[in-house]
Amino acid sequence: MISLYSTWWVKPDKTQELITPLNRLAAEVEKNEKGTLMYLINYPRFDFPTVKPGKNPIISNPMVRPGTVVFFEKYENWEAFETHLYGPYFTSFVDEYKSYFVAGFDDNPFVEVVFLDEQIGFRR
Repeated sequence: MISLYSTWWVKPDKTQELITPLNRLAAEVEKNEKGTLMYLINYPRFDFPTVKPGKNPIISNPMVRPGTVVFFEKYENWEAFETHLYGPYFTSFVDEYKSYFVAGFDDNPFVEVVFLDEQIGFRR
């Protein structure tokens, strides 16, 4: 199994405009890419719990900037990952909306990808 998270940075004032296209992308991936086992798109939260007296605050540290988008993904195997990466749904999304993201090389979105090797824990 292939697990990863990837972080993308949205240009200021484009976050809300991406909600519908990201929903469409996730729906297309779910419907058409059977080897994609999990595809979760997340925005950071800033509504942390109230600090209890004598306790440390519960916050992200370092603080994530608004406009960050984090994808959590799980694939059956490398072939399923490549089907997603080079397939029509993801590539169409990138082609159409890449100008909404902070640019990396070749004018594509700057993306941090971390592949994960599950070791310990559980899923419900």
